[in-house]
Amino acid sequence: MNRSVSFTHPGRVRRNNEDSYYADDSGGVWVVCDGMGGHRDGNYASRLVTDLFERSSICGGIEQKIKSSLELLSKAHDALLERSAQLGGDAIVGATVAALLVDGRMGASIYAGDSRCYILRENRLLIATDDHAKTVESPDGYRRYLTKALCAPSRFDVDTKRFGVEKGDTFLLCTDGFYGALSTEMIKKAMRSNDLSEALESLGNITLSSDADDNLTALMGRIL
Repeated sequence: MNRSVSFTHPGRVRRNNEDSYYADDSGGVWVVCDGMGGHRDGNYASRLVTDLFERSSICGGIEQKIKSSLELLSKAHDALLERSAQLGGDAIVGATVAALLVDGRMGASIYAGDSRCYILRENRLLIATDDHAKTVESPDGYRRYLTKALCAPSRFDVDTKRFGVEKGDTFLLCTDGFYGALSTEMIKKAMRSNDLSEALESLGNITLSSDADDNLTALMGRIL
């Protein structure tokens, strides 16, 4: 059986936590979502995704897990389209998503946005996602914009990566509010720890000691 620990906090500035997560250690399914800040119903969008995973059974081999997960995310997107239409106008409703699926020695990440999936293997830190975001200059300084997310009224568009998984691999799924204040060495050091709960709490506290102007959520686990 795999095991994971979780950390979530609204941060030091925002009142509401629009992040959400889902963890099924025995089933090998982990998901983090970040409601799109600055848009309506970010909380609704992120929890819609994780609630769908919680109410469903993702099982079978890795290809079946990928297929089932994509179907759930497509269903979530349809619900976001409906929500956007109900709100009217130019309403945008969406969330980033990063999911890790594992079956035996095969794994896959499904993602859209800038939430990340890190994997530590024999002291080598890998990232099993790509940031769908860009930083542009604005009158208020530099701002980061998502180039892809699970979002309405945009079309459904997520990426999938397949890869091998080894016993002892440690993973970290997290929103950008969590990793934004952390260096690569901080993350690697924490992921090497034998005590994952203490390590994840330590990373969370480092982030909270910074500006922490965003929600922060993370799952850390180890493949056994």
